[in-house]
Amino acid sequence: MIDTPLRFINPKMDLAFRKIFGSDHSHDIVISFLNAILDLTEERTIIEVEILDPYQAPPILDLKE
Repeated sequence: MIDTPLRFINPKMDLAFRKIFGSDHSHDIVISFLNAILDLTEERTIIEVEILDPYQAPPILDLKE
């Protein structure tokens, strides 16, 4: 067996960050990340998140610009 180095996606890249934290299946990951990064107390923790689609089209095409 040949030992090859493992390659990981850099989560600081926009595309990777959206893939890790922006999907409908990542609610638990997002909650855990936010609770850890914000250092919240046990009484004040995030228990639910709503992930919105960042690619929302404006109601009128002229408003996009």
